[in-house]
Amino acid sequence: PARPRTINRRISADLETVIRTAIATRPVDRYATAADLAEDLRRIAASEPIKARRISWIGQLARWAKRRPAVASLLAAIVLLVPVAGGFAGWYFANRPLVEAQELAIREARAEAALLRGFRHLLAEEPPTDRSGAEAFAEVLRLKPDSDEAIAGLVKAEIVARNFDVATRRIDEFERRNGESPLTRRARAEWLRAVDRTAEAESLLRDLPPPATASECFLEGVRCYALARSTKSNQGQDAAATEWFERAMQRSRRFRRLYLESLAMTVGRTRLEASARRTAETARVMIGGPAGELLAGFALVTVDPEQSVAALKKASEARAGDGPHWTVALVFATAGRDAEAVALLRSVMSGGSDNATAYFNLSILELRTGDLAAGVAAARSAVALRPDLADMHLQLAFALTMSKAPMAEILEAFRRALELAPQDTVIRANYCKTLIAAGRRDEAIAEARKALADRPASAEICQGLGQLLMKTDPRAALDGFRQAMALAPDDAEVIAMAAVACAALNDGPTALRYAAEAQTKASKSPIDPALARQLDRIREVFGGAASRPDEDALDVP
Repeated sequence: PARPRTINRRISADLETVIRTAIATRPVDRYATAADLAEDLRRIAASEPIKARRISWIGQLARWAKRRPAVASLLAAIVLLVPVAGGFAGWYFANRPLVEAQELAIREARAEAALLRGFRHLLAEEPPTDRSGAEAFAEVLRLKPDSDEAIAGLVKAEIVARNFDVATRRIDEFERRNGESPLTRRARAEWLRAVDRTAEAESLLRDLPPPATASECFLEGVRCYALARSTKSNQGQDAAATEWFERAMQRSRRFRRLYLESLAMTVGRTRLEASARRTAETARVMIGGPAGELLAGFALVTVDPEQSVAALKKASEARAGDGPHWTVALVFATAGRDAEAVALLRSVMSGGSDNATAYFNLSILELRTGDLAAGVAAARSAVALRPDLADMHLQLAFALTMSKAPMAEILEAFRRALELAPQDTVIRANYCKTLIAAGRRDEAIAEARKALADRPASAEICQGLGQLLMKTDPRAALDGFRQAMALAPDDAEVIAMAAVACAALNDGPTALRYAAEAQTKASKSPIDPALARQLDRIREVFGGAASRPDEDALDVP
């Protein structure tokens, strides 16, 4: 019930106590008898102290809690949590620098691990459909949005996957947020080269100092390594990659094992004996065990095949699987011991293997030793294990071609390879050659034109289209060669082909001028021997006589 004094303020506190005691809800809180009530009323009238006692605030709180237990429990919990939360907040703010430092260290560690995964992927030569490298670099950028190492690696990964639009968009977004750096400029230059804008790439790099940091040196080594694996620009690139990886090792211990692995892979393809032996010794000291012997074996492949084989065999004794064995086989092959390489691979894979690369290499070696049927069988096994790799289908197409298989089967293998790597000019060029061999020149020309529509700034495709048109339309072929010359002005082979096209059109002066220009630039860009003989024939025919040459005598190889 409401307190009487809230209704009538003139009531005294003692009278209020008497009234509340008399009407208390619980019998135990009331007066025991009416006489007790009368006695307290008499005392009030006489201004004497009453016997009833006023309920304390604690008692009132307890009674309220009994009437409303849920609300009371909630308030009690809040009262208890407030000091706990306050204590935690105080601890957090007092230790905030330490907490933030720990969080930063965790982010840095995760970013470093992701960056290492991405860098390894750049050297793994995985199929373009494999996105693990790009995903690793993207994770680094989520953790460290200002990492120019990650954006440079991501651009490389997107270029390998032929995602040129994604690559340039990534660079633009990064530079808008963080500005330009030497690594991003080199990444943009690499993108420009990939889309056949070489002149712009060279202009962008002209005033840029050479790579200085370990990451810059490593990424430059990766670029040279990729060029060494390409079809036309591989002269001296393995040696250049070796030099850059060595510089990366000298400049930082951060990813030193990765740099050492990269160095062993590249120096083994060169004749740099001092570098190879130094790398092998470093691998044995720094890494040791089977892994160290494996890298030492890679490093010594070319300069000392015998020691390389011994190191790889020592590694294979402690490692399961057929990987080290087929590596030993490749060393035999590099040393010109094809028969031993084939015998080793056959013995390892006699019970079956799930290593598609081993079958791929076995196919190459079988064809080199003249066992065409075995070469085709190994290529089919490689395709069965990795049907998602264009290289496997391409090797099958080559094996079928050498074994003179039905033309339809050969073309189907090329077609499958082209579906998986539509931008690969090597596959398309061989597909076009096979179409011509099958008497389907018009289809070959259509394929070349399709490639040119996809990549109008590709000197290689313009050159290939010119070669295809040479028999049927020399003037159109000359247009293709001239377009290629505009894109690659220092390519002596393209200029020589233009000379042959001019000769077929009986344009002697232009043919001689192109022949002389090609000869001048041949020191930097070698010319195919058959094409060089054509240039000699042009000089013979047009040097003194003006008669039209025999069309069959002047043909682009």
